[in-house]
Amino acid sequence: SGTSVSAAFVSGAAAMLLSVNRHLSPAEIRQALLSGSTPDDQLVGFVTTGGRLNLDRAAQTVQNHSSVVTTGAVSRTAAPAPSSGGCSLTR
Repeated sequence: SGTSVSAAFVSGAAAMLLSVNRHLSPAEIRQALLSGSTPDDQLVGFVTTGGRLNLDRAAQTVQNHSSVVTTGAVSRTAAPAPSSGGCSLTR
């Protein structure tokens, strides 16, 4: 639970973003993951973004970034969130 589970999801999401564009810097990956989150009122004050990891939105951010050359594709299929409230980026 908590960050132990989140770390695996976020690491996998970062790897998938790199499959979209292998030229992304660590800072660009981080920004895409943070800005692509889906807001969730229950997470406000508990996680940095106040939302859940959303790989689809993060990938769209990377694909639409004008200075980024995309290569490959990302799967839009994700595993369902656990009943404990899902995984999110934590402080």
